[in-house]
Amino acid sequence: MLDDLIDHFGRNRAFEVGQMRFKIADITGHAPQVGEAGSTGLMDTGTGVFCAIGRQLAEEHGLDTSEIEEGVSETKMYWRPKHGMEPLQAAIKRSLQQTHEQFGDDYYPGPMEVEDPLFTEFEPIKDDVTYSIKFQPATAVDRTVILSKWRLGYRVRDETHRYHLNLALDAGIGQRREHGFGFLNLREQNPPRVNST
Repeated sequence: MLDDLIDHFGRNRAFEVGQMRFKIADITGHAPQVGEAGSTGLMDTGTGVFCAIGRQLAEEHGLDTSEIEEGVSETKMYWRPKHGMEPLQAAIKRSLQQTHEQFGDDYYPGPMEVEDPLFTEFEPIKDDVTYSIKFQPATAVDRTVILSKWRLGYRVRDETHRYHLNLALDAGIGQRREHGFGFLNLREQNPPRVNST
């Protein structure tokens, strides 16, 4: 989609939003990369991560599903620190697996087909870790959702891991990314260290 926008605005520099007129002076494509195998870096979530845990994932991680069963939380519950990091990381890998299956490169296995974790560190950006916002996914639907923001460290293990990290950087993490949740920014990227022996 971004390539199409670059192509369009490369040819059509003027556009209007309501009564306002704009002209684009310059446009370039930018595709950040996590680096080659051995590279390290940091990403952070520019928008909150939407992580709704369904019954199956909750049961796999031994979480209390009474809220789901009582209908308090529809068919899912939102991730909170009390659930531990494993369900959050599993939900992130599952959503990235779906992106891989829809748009990814068949040459690589998907994130769920690899046992190693996607990130080496998860550090919350907000003191309270989670926070709630009002969200309207459809015209007549109003919800309050719980989000979290993270600083994520990585060390690229191999080409497959590099592909998974770049996919996360391109597509975001968590669910409801089509609504703008879970987008990642590359904050730091360091090349592999050279052995001095």
